[in-house]
Parts: sequence; structure tokens; C-alpha cells
Amino acid sequence: MTAEDKDRLLLASLPHVTFDGWGPEAFRHGAESLGLDPELADELLPGGARGRIVAFSDWADRAMLAAVSEEELEQLGVTAKVSLAVRVRFMALSPYQEAVRRSLAVLAQPSNALSGLTALHRTTDAIWNAVGDSSTDHNWYTKRMLLGGVISATTLYWLDDSSEDKRRTWAFLDRRLQNVVRVGSRLGRVFEGCLSTPDRLVRRMQTRRRWGRASR
Repeated sequence: MTAEDKDRLLLASLPHVTFDGWGPEAFRHGAESLGLDPELADELLPGGARGRIVAFSDWADRAMLAAVSEEELEQLGVTAKVSLAVRVRFMALSPYQEAVRRSLAVLAQPSNALSGLTALHRTTDAIWNAVGDSSTDHNWYTKRMLLGGVISATTLYWLDDSSEDKRRTWAFLDRRLQNVVRVGSRLGRVFEGCLSTPDRLVRRMQTRRRWGRASR
């Protein structure tokens, strides 16, 4: 079975997740709708509900990357690029909104929290890579941490947004991103100060030693 087969089974099963949750029954129904042996569902998408949700997140990341690669990003600023990438990912998830809602309930369980955080990190990393982020210092971690918070908050807003074309969600997203720009700038200065502190201490100690020798 190929990766395409896994995606086909996942997408065929998502409508059933709305009614049956992320348990095996939904994916057996999905397999049957494709003319597959229902027993193959666990083999194609292993790891129980947690593994299937991670596969769902990975599919959304790949859908986002494919869509963003077709956009003209050169004329956009960084914040606008990130906003576009996040929107595109939500648009890919739009037909499966109830499956997203049910996935949050599963990932909220303590035993699944690490998988949820790992999937979120992969998403933020994919988005920053999609918009051409090339940072390798502390900003790499800061950007992904802050964007993870934005995506988490926006997901909850998006799930309950009944406005036309999710306009309120996009406005909420842009406000959160503007906040991140301000917070990220302050955090960057703090990190730089923390990272430079050892160097300042070393220089101060060296100066004291020189003065100590000179006063003998």
C-alpha cells in the first residue's frame, strides 16, 4: 500500500469520524466505501486514534505546502505570508471541521498530549519553511513556539465561527499574528541579552583580574 492509499483511506473515513469518532469503526466504514478489506484500516493507519489524528495533521500540512507553493509570495511581507499559509491550511481542513473538533478532545487526554504538541510543532515548522524562514538561532524556536499559540487559539475560534467565509476567523488570525510580531521582537531582545550575559561576565572577570595584577 502506498502513501496515496493511506490518504485515500483517511479522507474517505473523515465523514464517518463525525459520527463514530476516531475509533476503528469510522475507518472500517471508510475502507468499505473504497472497496477495501475493513481489516486493512488498522494496517494502513496504525497507532489507534492518536496515530490517525497525527496522520490527519500531516495530510493537512502537506495540503498547505502544495497550495502555498503555487502562490506568488515575493511581494508579501513575512506576516502576510504566514497568514496566507495558516489560512490555506484551515481551508484544507474546512470540509472536516467536526473531525478537527473531535481530534481536539482526543489530544486533550494526558496520554496524547505529547503527540498533539509534536504534531503542532511539525505544522508550525512546515509553515515557516513554506514562507522561506531561514533562521538558525534562538529565533527558530521562538517563531515556532509563538505561531503554535496562534494556531491553537485560531483553531478554537474557527470551530465556532459562523461568519460568512470565516471572515471573523481571518480577522482574529491577523490580530494574533500582529501581537506575535510585537511579542517576538521583545522576546528576541531578551534572548539576545541572556545569550550575551556569559560573554559580559567573562569580560568583567578578565578586567578585574587585570586590575588586580596591576595593583600588586
